[in-house]
Amino acid sequence: MPRRLIRLLPEGRHAWFDGVAEHAGLPPPGESAITLLVPGEDVLLLDIARPPGAERQWPQLLPYAIEDQVIAPIESQHVAWMPASTPARLLVAVVERARLDAWLAPLRAAGLEPDRVIPDVLALPWRPGHTSLLVEPGRLAWRLGECRALCGGAGELEAQRDAAGAAATTRFRVGDAPLPDITGETKAFASVWPAFDNLDATALNLLQGDYAPRGRAGDTRRAWRWAAAF
Repeated sequence: MPRRLIRLLPEGRHAWFDGVAEHAGLPPPGESAITLLVPGEDVLLLDIARPPGAERQWPQLLPYAIEDQVIAPIESQHVAWMPASTPARLLVAVVERARLDAWLAPLRAAGLEPDRVIPDVLALPWRPGHTSLLVEPGRLAWRLGECRALCGGAGELEAQRDAAGAAATTRFRVGDAPLPDITGETKAFASVWPAFDNLDATALNLLQGDYAPRGRAGDTRRAWRWAAAF
């Protein structure tokens, strides 16, 4: 099934990519699978140790493991997770439920039901020893690890350039956006979409638990339902 990428832009605007060209707004309803990319700065990304005990106990243990890293009451947050490439770790994403609802509402009003919602910074390529930096007018998104990233203005990220350590960096420059003082190979593009060309099919998906895609098999919904309990 073909896949369409929709990206949430500032001020509630959208753009979408059909694999060939970029379009403004939302796509028409159809049979394509849909991935929605949302601003990475609105999602807390964590890489934590696996909780002790059996996996069935994690719904009770995970909130205590992350609550000191979440400013808002954990009950108001949606928590998604997936196993890390390191067996002893979990990758966790935390987002306000109200915010996730607001992201989904205009798509559903247009007859679109995404099967994946992914922080845009996690759509950038990454591998051990190599980071990716998306350079757009007014914004930088820097993927530093499997579930570690920085997003913000040039000054903010330049002040944290040591966060990448000794890893090599590829800078994806969109248009004539000024390059930050972060060294690395530069790839220049007219639009942002080539930076997402290698979007991993296993990227951490926010649509879990009671946000699981509508129409997904019941067994899968049950497997992830505990995320909603937070």
